[in-house]
Amino acid sequence: VFGLSGVRTVYIVEGEIQKRVEAQLPMEHKGVKLTKATINLLEHDVRIALSLDGKALGQPFLLDATGVGVPEYRQGEQAFYFRPSELTISRLEFSGESATDRAGKFADRYITDPKLKERVEKSLPGVKRWVEDNLEPRALAIFAQMPLYKPKNDMKGIVIKATLEKLSVENGALVLSFSLLQLTK
Repeated sequence: VFGLSGVRTVYIVEGEIQKRVEAQLPMEHKGVKLTKATINLLEHDVRIALSLDGKALGQPFLLDATGVGVPEYRQGEQAFYFRPSELTISRLEFSGESATDRAGKFADRYITDPKLKERVEKSLPGVKRWVEDNLEPRALAIFAQMPLYKPKNDMKGIVIKATLEKLSVENGALVLSFSLLQLTK
């Protein structure tokens, strides 16, 4: 119920958000499937641990990453998104193998010179960093395009979509402010 000011503020705790996100998993967007999302509400932002699978360069991939950022609601798409400001990749596999393992197998198969093979093996940790450095901006873009939650088209969802004015994280809770004035926009 809205007060005399026409504004209502709702605080949602981490467990409730987690339950709503899990109810919509797995979720697919442009061939990439979000299979797991673990939400942690911090003081002013959100940490999300995500697992994705899909295809890249014609091969299946798995990606586990943790991002810190803020939630946002996009009126045009009528969906909630996660806008990460930082992202850390903890696992990346192509066809069940890490980039380092694949490069190592390539060296074993095709490089016969022992000194060259040794130099390649010493550089394998750099391969992992290179892949992660080049993948992180792409992963950030995927997360920015993939909705985490879409309100249903029932009465509650229609009211959320029509009256949501502000979305923020404050003291470990998701804060949603609804205003009847949104109906006039």
